[in-house]
Amino acid sequence: MAYGTLSTLDTLLSTFQSVLEFDETRLSDILTQYLEDYNRIMQTVLDDVVVRTTEKEDVYGTASSMEMVKTDQFGAPDAQKIGYGVVVGFPLESFQGTLQWTRKFFQTATVAEVTNQYLGLQVADRQRVINEAKRALLTPTNYTFNDYLVNRRSTIPLQVRALLNADGNPIPPGPNGEFFDGTTHTHYLATASFAQADLVAALETVLEHYAEGEALIYINRAQEPTIRGFANFVPYLNTGYVGPITATQIPGRQLDTVQLYNRPIGQFNGAEVWVKPWVPSGYVFSFLKNQRKPLAMRTRVAGGGNLELVDQSDHYPLRASGYEREFGFGVWERANGSVLFVSGGSYTAPTIS
Repeated sequence: MAYGTLSTLDTLLSTFQSVLEFDETRLSDILTQYLEDYNRIMQTVLDDVVVRTTEKEDVYGTASSMEMVKTDQFGAPDAQKIGYGVVVGFPLESFQGTLQWTRKFFQTATVAEVTNQYLGLQVADRQRVINEAKRALLTPTNYTFNDYLVNRRSTIPLQVRALLNADGNPIPPGPNGEFFDGTTHTHYLATASFAQADLVAALETVLEHYAEGEALIYINRAQEPTIRGFANFVPYLNTGYVGPITATQIPGRQLDTVQLYNRPIGQFNGAEVWVKPWVPSGYVFSFLKNQRKPLAMRTRVAGGGNLELVDQSDHYPLRASGYEREFGFGVWERANGSVLFVSGGSYTAPTIS
């Protein structure tokens, strides 16, 4: 793992001395370094789909398009202008966790036992970040958010929006002049019988909005066998395996046979297909990597949004440490992403705890 995390963790888990014997100050210094390493790793978890911002809202697209008007030698067309688009808001929430023990436990517990409590908190934090990102991407409805942590006196709520969802707001024209009806055009698709045509439609729902970019398709491992059976899917091969010369192959790309839940498995219509651990079973997410990212992660200050130690209490017989992460996700680029639900005729958002 990056940043020396494994060497730190191995040191702690292999030490079965009590904290008192190991030295509490030494343990504190190691855990502080491990927290820094953990935050660096968390920065990369959703890099492909998330940009960080301290802004509470932004503007997506433009509100209309102009038209060139035919005139004669005496004519002059009316002036035209482009609107500013639709406001997209980004929430900011506080998520906290506390570790607590008695002084006697801390004196007799092993370094490994105490360390595992910290690891458990970090697992919970990681899951919360992933769940909030999934909720922002996979929920097809807009909502309003009272910015209570920052601007509690404001009576104007933030407008947090989903990917394009036929909410009636105008959509910028495509690169070839394509027109999209804001009252009907949606990026939340569904099929009761997952076929190749459904995956083509999900991918092209994104591609039609852009002239360039690197297309990616994220799936749950449960959908891998079905997609491998599509005629337009070209798989990556296992290391050392050479397929028949009559089969379509992709030179230079090899299949990771260890990370079964987080790996690229091949290409479909030029888009690289990835199995991702955070994609729920029954859903497929398509987007362009080199465009404005689908999600914005709001933080209070630049470089913030990390898991931080915010409180330490030592009141006999209890000792406690409080941790907090302040962040929130909102859709930033509404066209750069489509979600295909493959288990029903109409889109149903997943249940996210």
